[in-house]
Amino acid sequence: MPITTEAIGLVGVSKTYPGVQALDNISFSVAAGTVHGFLGPNGAGKSTTMNIITGLLRESSGSIRLMGKECSPSERKKLIGYLPEQPPIYPQMIVKDYLQFVCSLHGKKGADANSSIERAVSSCGLGAVLNRMIGNLSKGFRQRVGIAQALILGAEILILDEPTVGLDPVSVSEIRDLILGLRGKHTVLLSSHLLHEISLVCEDITMINHGKLVASGTQSEIQARFISGARYILKADGLDKNLQAQLDSRFSITATEKEHSWVLNAKDKVAASEVLRFLVESDAKVSEFYQEKVELEDIFKTAMKEGAQL
Repeated sequence: MPITTEAIGLVGVSKTYPGVQALDNISFSVAAGTVHGFLGPNGAGKSTTMNIITGLLRESSGSIRLMGKECSPSERKKLIGYLPEQPPIYPQMIVKDYLQFVCSLHGKKGADANSSIERAVSSCGLGAVLNRMIGNLSKGFRQRVGIAQALILGAEILILDEPTVGLDPVSVSEIRDLILGLRGKHTVLLSSHLLHEISLVCEDITMINHGKLVASGTQSEIQARFISGARYILKADGLDKNLQAQLDSRFSITATEKEHSWVLNAKDKVAASEVLRFLVESDAKVSEFYQEKVELEDIFKTAMKEGAQL
C-alpha cells in the first residue's frame, strides 16, 4: 500500500448545532498506511470530527473521502474500524465469546468469523486471555480487546480515540508497539493527550482548536511554522559581557546564566555548528554545548495559543 495514497480526506467539513459551531470548515488528509496523530484540547472538536468520519454523526456541510471516494455516513461505517474513548466491551463476557459476538454484528459467520478473530487476536496479542472474562483483565488487556473489535471488520482504516488513557507506563508501551505493528497494513487516525506517545508513533499530525484547523503536516513542518529560532545549552568559562554582546549582534542570541550553565536563545534559525565555532574561536572554553530538542508538547502549546485566536 503506497503511503502517498490518501486514505481519509476531509474537505470543508462543518458541524453546527443550535447556537453552536462545533466544527468550522475543517480540511485535512491522512495518507494510507500511516499512523496520523489527531490533537487538540478538550472541547476542540476531536470527538465530533471522528464521529463524523466514522459515520456516527452527519456533517452539516463538506464531504468525507475514504480511499479516494466520497462516502456517505452509512458507507463509512462499513469501511472503518473504530475504538471510542470508552471501549464498547462487555465485562461479563469471555474474550472469545465477545469477539464472536462482534463478528455476528458485522454479519461474519463460520470460517469467515474464525479467520477474522484469529487475525485480530494475533495482532493484539490476546492468545493467552481468549478464555478469560473481560472484566477480570487488566485495563491494558481490556484496551487490546477494544482494538481487536475494531480490527474484526478487516477495515483498512482504523480510528483510535485515546487508546492509552489511564494505562500504566508498561501498558502504554505495549499499546504503542501494537499500533506501530498496524502501520502499513492499516491507516490509523490516533487521538491522544499523551503527546510524547504521539511523537513516537505518528508520521503526520493534525491539530484543531475551537472547531477550527490549526495545523496539519509533519512534526518538523508544524514546528517550523510555530517555533522560531533555537535554544542551546552551554557550559563554558569566559562568556563575559563582551562575548555575550557579540553573540547578540552576530546571531541574535541572548545568553542567560542558569544553574552553572548558559541558556542561549536564538531569535532566528542559526546552525549550531556556526555558534559553536564562534565560541571556540573566541576562546570561550566550551565544555558542553547542544541544541535543546523541541518537544511536541512545546509545539502543541504554542500552536494552541495561535489556534485560540483563530
